[in-house]
Amino acid sequence: MPKFKDKVNDLVKSSNNALGTKKRRSESATASFKPMYSRAGIRKWSNDDRIQMEFTRIQDGLENKLIPSIVKDKPKVPDWLSQVPAIFFFFGDTGKGKTNACLVLVEAYIKEGAFTHVFIISPTYDQNKAFDVLGVPPERVWKGPQALHNSVQCFLAADKAVEQLAIDYAKYEEWRDAHARYTKYFYTGYPKDFPHAQKMRDENIVHKHDYKPPPFMPRPRPAMIIDDLASNAIYDRNSPLLYHVLTYRHIYGIGLSLFLLVQNYKGIEKKIRQNVKQFLLWHTHDSTQLAAVGEEISAGVPVQQFYEMFERATNKNYNNGEGWHFLKIDMETQNEALMFTRDFDTTIRMKTIKGGEESDDEETISRKA
Repeated sequence: MPKFKDKVNDLVKSSNNALGTKKRRSESATASFKPMYSRAGIRKWSNDDRIQMEFTRIQDGLENKLIPSIVKDKPKVPDWLSQVPAIFFFFGDTGKGKTNACLVLVEAYIKEGAFTHVFIISPTYDQNKAFDVLGVPPERVWKGPQALHNSVQCFLAADKAVEQLAIDYAKYEEWRDAHARYTKYFYTGYPKDFPHAQKMRDENIVHKHDYKPPPFMPRPRPAMIIDDLASNAIYDRNSPLLYHVLTYRHIYGIGLSLFLLVQNYKGIEKKIRQNVKQFLLWHTHDSTQLAAVGEEISAGVPVQQFYEMFERATNKNYNNGEGWHFLKIDMETQNEALMFTRDFDTTIRMKTIKGGEESDDEETISRKA
């Protein structure tokens, strides 16, 4: 049986062959090659050169100041949960527990108040009773052959429902603000410089609602789960899903979190994959799929170390084989310790072992306090 290091080396070789990539240089090594010159005769630096740099601020130069932006009612979640809206990508072989982990994660967000409405598109919804834990109303679920063969139409229908949430909330805000202004200026009168058109609009709105305030409506925070549709039209480059992947933070003024569960990583349009910042990865026997994962989302970790971390995090099951561990990557977390975790509750730290000796998982992984 091949040793673990041999398996990793073979995987790196297959990665380079499959993707046509050159072997990366080690960050700590200094390659030796002769200085090069461009056609214009300007010398290019080689890796043998020691470059001293000095940064001097330009007098009266243009400063790249942060432009203030208004983030309305941004949900607060614990550090161990990624900030939403976000896109979560679940990849692994069938039967590894992707749907279970997705439902556990979505339920945690619901308990934190981060999601108010959940929409589900899944051909296998009826066969998986675990979905019941979310209590999603039937009108927000697209399932069976309809979801499999008409996935784009199902997505557009779900998208229409998300848009309607935004429209209803905008009407609520208009009613709420108009009533607040009308009540404020009822006795004193509107200020002289207050726009007359806005004053008339406020009076029309409160009169329409019999001068009553609106019942409280929480800001919509929708989430959409798309399960078991890898290599389907919904993931094509011309799919409307691509637009949502690019604009999910601000779409319809309320944002939308997406949970994408697939078994075929390369079957997803690359532009979609490139915009995902949260990955949950399970063990796979397809080396070409894993090679693509390593090249695209190693998050700054050298590819060979990434493969080793992936192998160590995902090569064990639990609960008598009913569940498998997964590697979670959060590229947007402000806490570096939470960038890589095994499952949701175990942080991963990497260290150099002198003499090339391998260590157990317990030596390289520390439990989150």
